[in-house]
Amino acid sequence: MVDKTAAVSFTADKIDKFDSLNDADRAAILLERAQAANAADHALTWWQAVKKYRKAVFWACIFSFTLTMQSCDATSTTTFYGQDQFKQRFGSIDKGILEIPAIWQISIQQAMACGELIGLAIAGFLADRYGWKPILTGMMVMMTGCLFLFAFAQNLGMMVAAMVLCGIPWGAFQTGCIAYSSEMAPTCLRPFVTAWIGICWGLGFFIGSLITRACLHFESQWAWRLPFVIQFVWPIPLLICFLLAPESPYFLVRKGRLDEARETLRRVRQAGTPEEEIEQSLALIDYTNKMEMEVSENSTYAECFRGKNRWRTEIVCIVQMSQTWGGNGINVQTVQFLEQAGLSETGAFDLNLILNSQYLTFGLLCIWLMTKFGRASIFFTGLVISDVFLFAIGILGCIKQTTAVSNAIGSLLLVSSVVYIATVAPSSYTIVGEVPSGKLRAKMISISRVAFNIGGLVSNVLIPKMLTGGSWNLGAKTAFLFAGTNMLIWIWCIFRLPETKGRTFREIDYLFEESGLHPRKWRTAKIDVFDSEITGASDVKADPAKQAVETVEYTV
Repeated sequence: MVDKTAAVSFTADKIDKFDSLNDADRAAILLERAQAANAADHALTWWQAVKKYRKAVFWACIFSFTLTMQSCDATSTTTFYGQDQFKQRFGSIDKGILEIPAIWQISIQQAMACGELIGLAIAGFLADRYGWKPILTGMMVMMTGCLFLFAFAQNLGMMVAAMVLCGIPWGAFQTGCIAYSSEMAPTCLRPFVTAWIGICWGLGFFIGSLITRACLHFESQWAWRLPFVIQFVWPIPLLICFLLAPESPYFLVRKGRLDEARETLRRVRQAGTPEEEIEQSLALIDYTNKMEMEVSENSTYAECFRGKNRWRTEIVCIVQMSQTWGGNGINVQTVQFLEQAGLSETGAFDLNLILNSQYLTFGLLCIWLMTKFGRASIFFTGLVISDVFLFAIGILGCIKQTTAVSNAIGSLLLVSSVVYIATVAPSSYTIVGEVPSGKLRAKMISISRVAFNIGGLVSNVLIPKMLTGGSWNLGAKTAFLFAGTNMLIWIWCIFRLPETKGRTFREIDYLFEESGLHPRKWRTAKIDVFDSEITGASDVKADPAKQAVETVEYTV
């Protein structure tokens, strides 16, 4: 067995003679390099990886801040449904209640989802051709112009138009952040950089809630206009970062731009990294890509629904939909939900602020939990625990509403949200970042976000009708719907969701395509993804035992 405390490497004389070797020997050396990189990846501890790949982590985290901008905007819009100044400007009286009509709430939310669907389709189509840097840079420029519609809207129709136009770059950001982050970091850091995406969503919710709470008692239109104006602090700094950031090495290798991929690998690692190590990492990326191409050379949307790719697409879609139907659908409109449950306007905004302040603390907790217990395990456990609280909230909604009952509902909602924030939300991004194959990653993530938005389209129709007094007026009983859908998801997890903890992308590909293992056996499975011998190699064999003898050690 290969000693994982050291990287397997090719000998110096073979490096010098590499260009003169025949194709078989050259392929054997490339395989040997890939093995070395795979072993080194597993050997890295968390702190070693942070030190070595801190630049990669930095760029991955920067890209994720686009979602902070998006969730800040989205929070401002949905929380305004419960703000008196906004309701006085755009609302109407129905059965003696001043509120934003359900049809307009639905229209605004659906407009955002429709815009995101367009952006997701564009991003998935263009990513394989141009990479993430040019796509996200262009979308950020578009985002800057579209924000003006929000800030200076004169009616709800303008807000609907703003939602459609802003939704296009938002959709691209959702796909790009997950794909880019998962490809920039080594295996042990993927939970951090992908779960950070969920934390960035939460930071946006918190910032948006903080701004709207601070503007709550303004007596003018600036109570709801100012939060949108403040959003202009985001685009310029992020645009500059996009221009300076490196492109994903996986994209560059798929395009045959190996020299640029080498330069990216040098750039995102600590200074002084041996060239030998760079070549090994490049070989592993290239090997993974070639194995995927052997399964299928196509990288179309249709390929996502063929063979074992169907299973991968199923996983990422259901995991993304869980962000709404796992109970978070209520949290999206927390202020209105709490007001319907009996809390005052100020009390509802304060509790919403408390809820959204939990994302950073408990998101970091989830990252630690995933390193200990795995992604699927944390995701499943979070859904089950959340389900208990959702049923309890629904039951409290069925009894006579008093101050004590309203406070109990608010408390349960707070705890349920904390459970979701500490488990389901961050782990879902890690799963979605790891499960897709490399050549289909952008498209699978786009499809998963389409599934998320379609699920959102349904919930955006139902929730306003459930919560508004002029419609169904179910109040806290709305939680029963999400308790039921949550239960369906965690039952599905038992049979269909595998554990990817500690697996490199090549190992994940192998487990999906070749192992035939049941998802519940992935956690303990011992596999060798380099067990095939290179036919025709004269003096280099893919033999781990032999390679271990010829090891050249370097510091990790």
